[in-house]
Amino acid sequence: MNKNLKTFQVRWSDLDANRHVANTSYSHFTNDTRVSYLASLGLTQDVMATQNFGPVVFSEEFYYLRELHHGETIHVNVELLGNTADNKIWRFSHCFFNAEGVMVAYSELTFGWFNLSTRKLFVPAGELLGLLHAMPKSENYAVIAETDIRNKKIPKQKLAL
Repeated sequence: MNKNLKTFQVRWSDLDANRHVANTSYSHFTNDTRVSYLASLGLTQDVMATQNFGPVVFSEEFYYLRELHHGETIHVNVELLGNTADNKIWRFSHCFFNAEGVMVAYSELTFGWFNLSTRKLFVPAGELLGLLHAMPKSENYAVIAETDIRNKKIPKQKLAL
């Protein structure tokens, strides 16, 4: 079995009022898959605590293709979708498959590694950087231009009370 693939059974607590998997549950599934995979490579919570860093999420997008319901078995993978040339920003993809192997959802997560002392992004060193680059890569893997992330057009809004 692939280390970067995790299997779940949809629980009652994963559902929303429409009795299908809630959007927040998809995020929980990707988080669990990602953390389990990184831990299997040796990047555990203990390592992050000892080296005083952690992940910081910039954005997470989901695309829902088919409904998932209570009791269904799903498989979620994680792949390296891209990283900036300076290795400060990373993008992972996650595919959700039902028991028949049909893709039912897709997700992309953009994040960086955050030094908890300096409160700034940093580049993982040595073995950690090698582990990240050795991850299974998505067929859409590409080097990310930092300007594509930093110059995202977010509409300016004013709060009208």
